[in-house]
Amino acid sequence: MIAKEDYKLLNLIFEKKLVEEMINCGIVKNYSKGDIIVNYEDTLKNIPLVIDGILKVLKEDKDSGESLLYYVRKGDTCSISTNCITGVKKSTIKALCETDTKIIFFSAKKMNEWMEKYTSWRFFIINSFQDRLNELFDIIKSISFDNLEERIVVYLKNKSLVTNSKILQTTHEEIANELSTSRVVVSRILKSLESSSKLELKRNSIKLTDM
Repeated sequence: MIAKEDYKLLNLIFEKKLVEEMINCGIVKNYSKGDIIVNYEDTLKNIPLVIDGILKVLKEDKDSGESLLYYVRKGDTCSISTNCITGVKKSTIKALCETDTKIIFFSAKKMNEWMEKYTSWRFFIINSFQDRLNELFDIIKSISFDNLEERIVVYLKNKSLVTNSKILQTTHEEIANELSTSRVVVSRILKSLESSSKLELKRNSIKLTDM
């Protein structure tokens, strides 16, 4: 069931007639932190739009394991998922909940229909692709030119931005996995950042103090 606050979010993004269609055909689901929304090789039939919370999108590599691609925040969708739907392809990514999350799903048929019918939807999808592309370029630049300490700092800042919190619920192992490096190296760098008073290390969390 779509709540009143969800109407407000949709009305800020889309035109009135489209919102009415979304309300009539959308399926709303609630998920807990850690729940997997999309997994590798899934056949995708619906497009997700995040109503509340944050999704984390990962990509698997046979040599380095899983790496973080980007976050999907409130009012946004997963662009790679939309591409899989339009191309009738299997998923090449994993999307899981970074926080408790509410998502409204729409069918591939509706997505394609709205691309022709509604300007706001067309711009929404195009802008989402552009945002993700910019984020992926930043990742490539970071991997190519930045040292690991700088990558960790950027990672922590981005996580703080999307969660709107200076206290990050994460572990050294999770950071290592998402940056495709070792936990030992991550722990060493985090200790160094703590010594520089940039953060405080706590059990299963990190508090940013000077970032």
